[in-house]
Amino acid sequence: MILLLPARISFISPFPTYAHDIFFNVLHHRYCSGVHDTHSEVSTTGRMSFMSKNWRYWNQASKAISSAHSRSKQAAKTILCCISSRGCNNIIDVNIDGDNEHLNKNLKILKLPVHFLKNSDEDMYDPSTGQRNDVNFDASNGKPIKSLRDRSSSSKTIKNISFDENKDEYTIEWENIHKSTFSAKWIDTQLQRRQHQLKDISNVIPRLPWTNLTEEELRSPSQYQKLRFSFNDLVTDDIDQIERAVTSLYQYGILFITSTPINDNGAGVAAIASALSGPQKKLSKESTFLRHYLHCIQEKKHPSAVLEHSTDGPLRTMFGNVWFTNSSSMSDGVSVADSSYSNGALPLHTDFTYYRDPPGLQIFTMVSPANDGGESIYADGLAIAEYMRSHHSKEFDTLCRIRRRYRSIDNVNGWFLEGRGTVFEAIDELDGISSNQSFGSRWGPVISIRHNDLDRLPDLPPQIHGLNSNEQKESDKKFYEELERAHKVLDSLLARDEFRLTIKLNPGETVAVVNNRCLHGRYSFKTSECPRSIMGCYVGQDDLESRFRWMMQGDCTFQ
Repeated sequence: MILLLPARISFISPFPTYAHDIFFNVLHHRYCSGVHDTHSEVSTTGRMSFMSKNWRYWNQASKAISSAHSRSKQAAKTILCCISSRGCNNIIDVNIDGDNEHLNKNLKILKLPVHFLKNSDEDMYDPSTGQRNDVNFDASNGKPIKSLRDRSSSSKTIKNISFDENKDEYTIEWENIHKSTFSAKWIDTQLQRRQHQLKDISNVIPRLPWTNLTEEELRSPSQYQKLRFSFNDLVTDDIDQIERAVTSLYQYGILFITSTPINDNGAGVAAIASALSGPQKKLSKESTFLRHYLHCIQEKKHPSAVLEHSTDGPLRTMFGNVWFTNSSSMSDGVSVADSSYSNGALPLHTDFTYYRDPPGLQIFTMVSPANDGGESIYADGLAIAEYMRSHHSKEFDTLCRIRRRYRSIDNVNGWFLEGRGTVFEAIDELDGISSNQSFGSRWGPVISIRHNDLDRLPDLPPQIHGLNSNEQKESDKKFYEELERAHKVLDSLLARDEFRLTIKLNPGETVAVVNNRCLHGRYSFKTSECPRSIMGCYVGQDDLESRFRWMMQGDCTFQ
């Protein structure tokens, strides 16, 4: 039975009637004979009609249905009508058989816009490329054309929604009989993203901030044994073993790898980069460093650190593909315009802050340690950011809001690089709109960290329209005071031993870090006949994120 009421007609109902443009009215109709399903149990079916844009009343409506459902003692049919001055629209059937928990499951999907659900249908995308197949354009010249039937905009009327508890998925039947299927996990993730309730960048695997990690714990069995792998654990055909390493890298942002070859001109380092990033399937020895390395070892050939047609592995930067901190090992024309080529101490930092998009992964392999000094330092920037969020919310807010500029100049080779970004990049739950909410409530999960005081340019406050000279000076003063307080807190945390892992790397030991999460630095060291030398490489941010997304089947966000 479908009940369509004209606009603004009131009638007696046990539930509230809502004014404004929409009225929700619930009628509880009892049948004398009762209706039973095939299992001879009471079945309740709801039919709704609603204006899809009026979602602000949906909670009241769903509560009303839940109330009617819970008070039913016999077979019943509950009818919900959404009335507006333009009449009812988008009539749908919603199966609400079972208890209230099942009912809430069915209603949850309708908190997402119908337009979004329709355009998220997997049939709207090419299964081989993942690209949309509903875009209308001229096949000869690529110009957009008007189509009589735009697949993305047609048939947005829902006819029926059902939820399969065994498969934990929803099925939407559209008016044109087409059906769309969505997992409950995917629906939950989209709702959390829309309602700004994401606790982390993924619901599948949590990131685990770490503190108080010591060299002794890293080298011996402990709770951090997930961080330790051998070179052969990663450079292998065992995809499950590689998957464990990628999972640990995502969770902790750091891996400790032993027995990396140091006399192969960086081929082993390139193979590690390949294993941890890029395509999950390493099918060709011509295009993936991991497959190339394994093939060469099997054929007793020397693997290379450079592949002409590579699709993964080291990122080409101003320092080359695989780099060495000992300048004598670098090729001609490769930049050495960086403080890492000195023997001085380096404060904790992330690399390539002066890139528009800094690399995602950095790999350090010790070739020759210093006789005196040169210890490596690492810190989990995520742990520091979350500590600031909890204990210094105003300063955390400052470092999430104010974008800072970074620069690198190589006068020898002619490089002039400049990048800009906040120290903490977090999901902005207010979409950049200022709010009177308390500090800290605006920011969701921290996505990335960009920090290097050695590359940072002076901060320039904005010129605010409408302020006179005195007011602008006061605004500038407030800007610098705010930044100074935030920077002071950050520096104090970077200096605390609980956030610093200090380790003396031996030859062949490798540390891989997520560059936009873990900071690194070093102690000063004395030069000698055998200078301290590290070789390593970078991996592109997109290559690393792709590997993480594949592992989590897309249930994550990095932007």
